[in-house]
Amino acid sequence: MKSKWHFVGYPLCVAAAFAAGGLVMKARRGEVGLGERTGGVAEETGPRGVSGEGEAAKRGVELSGEWMRLEIDCVALGESEGQLAAGRVLVRFGELVEQDPAGALVFVEKMKRYGIAGRLLEVMAEQLPLERAGEFIRLLGAVDLDHVPVSAQYTFFARVWARDGLDGAMKLFASLPGATARGFVDNAIHGLAEREPKLAIEYAASMAEGVKRTRFLHFIAQVLGRRDPAAAREWMASLKGEEAAAARSGFVMSRLAEDPMGALRSASEWDVTLDKNSQLKLAMRLAIHRPLTEVESAIRGLSGSEAVQQLLPALVIQLAEQDGARAAGVVALMENKQARQSSAEMLMARWSGVDPAAALSWLSESSPELIGVALLNPSTVRNLAGFAPEAMAELSRHLTIMDASMPAFVEIGRAMAAKDREAAAAWCRGLETAKAAAAAVEGVMRALTANGTGPEALGLVGGFPVGSEMRVQAVRVLGEAAFRFPEGVSRVESGLSGEDLGTYREAAGEVVAWRSLPGDVLGKIEDSVVRGGGTVIGARRQVEQWAKTQPAAAAEWLKGSPDGGWVNGVAQAAVGSWFGREPMEAAKWVGALPEGRLRSAGALVIARGLVKSDPEMAREWLQQAGGHPERAGVQAALDAGR
Repeated sequence: MKSKWHFVGYPLCVAAAFAAGGLVMKARRGEVGLGERTGGVAEETGPRGVSGEGEAAKRGVELSGEWMRLEIDCVALGESEGQLAAGRVLVRFGELVEQDPAGALVFVEKMKRYGIAGRLLEVMAEQLPLERAGEFIRLLGAVDLDHVPVSAQYTFFARVWARDGLDGAMKLFASLPGATARGFVDNAIHGLAEREPKLAIEYAASMAEGVKRTRFLHFIAQVLGRRDPAAAREWMASLKGEEAAAARSGFVMSRLAEDPMGALRSASEWDVTLDKNSQLKLAMRLAIHRPLTEVESAIRGLSGSEAVQQLLPALVIQLAEQDGARAAGVVALMENKQARQSSAEMLMARWSGVDPAAALSWLSESSPELIGVALLNPSTVRNLAGFAPEAMAELSRHLTIMDASMPAFVEIGRAMAAKDREAAAAWCRGLETAKAAAAAVEGVMRALTANGTGPEALGLVGGFPVGSEMRVQAVRVLGEAAFRFPEGVSRVESGLSGEDLGTYREAAGEVVAWRSLPGDVLGKIEDSVVRGGGTVIGARRQVEQWAKTQPAAAAEWLKGSPDGGWVNGVAQAAVGSWFGREPMEAAKWVGALPEGRLRSAGALVIARGLVKSDPEMAREWLQQAGGHPERAGVQAALDAGR
């Protein structure tokens, strides 16, 4: 009940408060209209029909007390305005504006530092007597117009314009000081365009040519296009150049909701360039327009227009949610290669998850460039490989061999092995490049080691040539599986040849060593390698990131870990971060290490740091480095710094 009261009761109370306040204000308008106002305080007739100074003085004291109470309420609201309390304050303020306009102006000036001030200005703009217009303008200048609600500006301008006409209103607003006045006038003009677009057109014609006038014409076209499209077209025919383009853009935007097909035809007719947000809005309206055949017909008829070409990617986004085949038809109309490729990739990622058969059929008949781009998206490959692995293996020949395409080979290999291990192995052997074949083997082996490291996985390793990239990768995946199945390490070792043992032990040693990492790091690795089906490379990056943030702890962990090439990255991350914070401590730690890969990696990091901070010490390191593989790099850095 409490939550319902909070979300339902409060808004209802606020609405009731405002409604009641409106009735009170209307009643007071009727009463006060019988008399006249003097000095901001209404002269009231006493019980016997005689005006008296005593009554006026008494009323002044009462108003003073009312303003004090209202000030206490406003200050109490603070920065977090309660809806109910704020509603009561605004209703009471509206009543007092009519009774004491001079006091209201003073009150808002006092309240300008509080969050409620903007809402008080909105009430005042609606109800302040227009004979106080000059004082209101001066108040706005004092409040800082950047924080004056636009609605208050629109409302007050419309009231002054209705009384004094455009020239009189502009003369009044021009009295504001400096740039603030100009900003207020510009905002107020938009209020005029909303209420009287024809007068706004007249004013725009009187403005100096430039960006402000161009933007104003764009806004007028938006307003007039909603109200009277025919009149808007007639007016825009008189415009030229950038002003015509701006107005036409505004007109197209005005038709988005009521006539999206008309907006599309207008955009094509004038070759209007819409911003991204407007493109999405128009595309959304077209996508939900029924029947879609009408939209497709129009798009095909207008596809030669540059404006429609710019709209097509946004339309694909909208249609992809409803009908992938229709969206694919729009992709085929795209003339821009980059837009066509990016739209196809996005479409396939969504479509392949909803209707993989239709998506695969369309993709198979597409150009090689679209196939290659679509298969770079992990979602697309995962969805389609699970549905038809053999077909995806055939399409993989359109992939360009690069790092970004390797995940596709991994995923296809995984899906094929889950269905037919022998066919998967044959596909791997038939791939033209060693890099792609190794990635495919990785996927196959991941499928075979998902539930353990049994004889099938060992048998597949033996089917690849000794020393080939495929065999090395297969052995590595077996070693990585030790993270999930450490109990099978000895059995796997006994089933491998001597050529494979070094690779296996290094891979297995790394992942088994991860089991001794702190719990938070180990949890991330388990999510990546076990539950997320990720790669050891991604998990290793997480370990290196931990080594950077906790270098001392990582250094101690490294001392107890088995040797291997993977040590380099973690050691360099840990020692590099440690050396940046405490160079002496890091150097001492590295110097105390026994000969080996860990000491070499740490020494290299320190040597590179010394090149910048202490070149002489770096030279001493070079003399002792002997045949260190990175000696030449440190020497080159030293030579460059001379």
